[in-house]
Order: sequence, then structure tokens, then C-alpha cells
Amino acid sequence: MSRTPTYPELPESNESITERIKKALAEKSYYHLTMDMVMRIKLCGTYQFTEEETAYHIWVNIMTLRKWFKEVPEVKVAFLDARSDLMGHAKMIIHSEIVEKKDWKTAKWLLENKASDQYAKRQINDTTAPPIPEGDLTE
Repeated sequence: MSRTPTYPELPESNESITERIKKALAEKSYYHLTMDMVMRIKLCGTYQFTEEETAYHIWVNIMTLRKWFKEVPEVKVAFLDARSDLMGHAKMIIHSEIVEKKDWKTAKWLLENKASDQYAKRQINDTTAPPIPEGDLTE
């Protein structure tokens, strides 16, 4: 099971995500969704908050946040981009720590726990069936 987020499909455009969000907000009124709220959502993304944690920290119901993500997919893209930007930055810091200090144990722990989708230990499951014992099994 991959932890990679799925981005919503957006139509092709030369506009930035922020410009697209401003345009969407100007066209239709969304329940308390403002550019200030969008910036708070992006900030929660940089802290690696989940959707539920983000809803809690911006003081909206989780269903409202999910409705915003569905109706204005650019908001979800901005949230996911903020999350991925932070992970890329964190991996660069971890890499520099490995190279400069040669502290591989700390780096190993950080990579396994903070980037587990790429660096976690994986268990190999043997899918072959065990041999069936022959003879009477009542003994």
C-alpha cells in the first residue's frame, strides 16, 4: 500500500495554483473559504498535518474541508504540494547530515520513520503454501 497522495486532475493552464484559487473564489462564494484560509491550509500542509488535523487547526469541520477540496481542487493541490515540498527539504537536510557528520544511525532512524513509504524496512511475505503433512493427523 503506497502512501503517495493522489492529486486531483486539473485542466491545463498557464496560471499558477494561487491565481487559479483566486479566480475560483472570485467566480463563486464558498462557505468561509478565503485566501487567508487557503494560506492556513497550506501552512498545515508544511507541518505534515493530515486532513483531520488541518480541519482542527483551521477551525472547520472535516466535511467542510473535504467539500472545499472537492469543489476547488486547486486547494487540495496546494495542500499536497506544501506537504511534498517539506518532505523534499527534510530529505535534503538528512542527506547533508549523513554526508557531513557520518551519523548514519540517526539518519537511518529519520528516514525509516519520516519517509517510511520509501525507506522503511519491508517484510517479504512468502506466498507459497506450506507442505501438507502425509498420513493420519489424529495422532
